Amino acid sequence: MTPLTLQSLPPVAARLCLEVERFCRGALALPRGVSLVLGLSGGADSTALAVVLHALAPRLDLRLHGLSVDHGLRPEAEADAAQARYMAHSLGLPCRIRQADVRGLAAREGRGLEDAARRLRYALLEEERQACGADFIALGHHAGDLSEDVLLRLLRGAGWPALGGMPARDDARRLLRPLLHTDPAALRQLLRLCGLTWREDASNHDTRFL
Repeated sequence: MTPLTLQSLPPVAARLCLEVERFCRGALALPRGVSLVLGLSGGADSTALAVVLHALAPRLDLRLHGLSVDHGLRPEAEADAAQARYMAHSLGLPCRIRQADVRGLAAREGRGLEDAARRLRYALLEEERQACGADFIALGHHAGDLSEDVLLRLLRGAGWPALGGMPARDDARRLLRPLLHTDPAALRQLLRLCGLTWREDASNHDTRFL
């Protein structure tokens, strides 16, 4: 892959990156020189997260490391994780794959698969953050995810301030969401402009999961 720098990106993609930079400096109050573990799934959102932060790394003096969690729930899960690692390596980013025994946790604790997968994913990301000595975990949640989160909280009867949705910066869990105010369509456009592909998770369209 040709190195993706801010200067080499198409103008539309470069402007999106600069908007994310402003969000990082403003809403996230992100100082220069931090180290981040990126949660990478092989999907469009996390692929865009890696591309954008990689392009901004010289400007923000970021050190980036990827982690992809293989939940073992779908036949294509291993290929998804491999795609995430390949994409990270093509950007020059180190990336590990960790396996998660989601079915085992769900059976032991009587949890649903989605809940068990989320708990294990966050636990493994935190383990990786500590192992790398990173400052934060960066996730690819975008404006569409924020809207869905607010709606789900409303359906569950949440009040203010919970109805504000997921935070862009969660210091208690060392989480950052640099794309939280970014339109998901713009992220996919960025990837297409860069000639990048991504994996689609069929479970995202499965109506059995709220």
